[in-house]
Amino acid sequence: MGQCGSDRLTPQRERDGQRGVLLDATLPHVPGGGGNGRATVGAVANFYALAELMEAAVFVVEGEEYRYANPAATRMTGYTREELVGMKFWEIVHPDEREVVRERGFARQAGVDVPQQLPYRLYTKSGATVWVVFSGTRIEHDGKPALLGTAVDISRHKEVEEALRRSEARLRRLVESNVLAVLVGDVHPDVVNVAGAFTPVPGGVGPLTIAMLMSNTVKAARMRRGGQPAGAAAAR
Repeated sequence: MGQCGSDRLTPQRERDGQRGVLLDATLPHVPGGGGNGRATVGAVANFYALAELMEAAVFVVEGEEYRYANPAATRMTGYTREELVGMKFWEIVHPDEREVVRERGFARQAGVDVPQQLPYRLYTKSGATVWVVFSGTRIEHDGKPALLGTAVDISRHKEVEEALRRSEARLRRLVESNVLAVLVGDVHPDVVNVAGAFTPVPGGVGPLTIAMLMSNTVKAARMRRGGQPAGAAAAR
């Protein structure tokens, strides 16, 4: 793919025979860069060394194709480095977000000011969906505009958001239906919608739990019918 020179460097993995990419040394904000904004050979080597070890996926896109992907990117997508390099960058994006990812990718390479981060869904090679937050910046690759980006898996965060949304929706429906209360013992999985933790008891519950549930049920029934819980009048 070319020889090492003063302005660019072949990653170690490529020198060992694996397909990679020669990255033109115009990475922004790379320590050791010259006054003209171009990075030194050592700075580019440091970039590749760091990218190869990062847990976040790192991509370089030139035009419409991936030109570099680090090991984390292959783990996240399920594709090998050889498969990713040469693919169109929007091909592994969920169809619902594919067009906006495509437009922003080209716009960023053209120097258009677009938001720094973008959450979207990836389609892995196995067909699974992975939520990521993508951050990118414009660079040059072989003298051409390109995109350097990172993607971080936020699937767990999205799952928590969705669980919270369902819980809030359920509670809203209960309020709107004028239900005074919903009695669910802490041994029932439904309490996960309104409680941070619960302690199911395999094989049934003890007599104390049953007695308290029955007592609370009777109290709630009396309150709903306009009466007072037993002992309330005596307490006055």
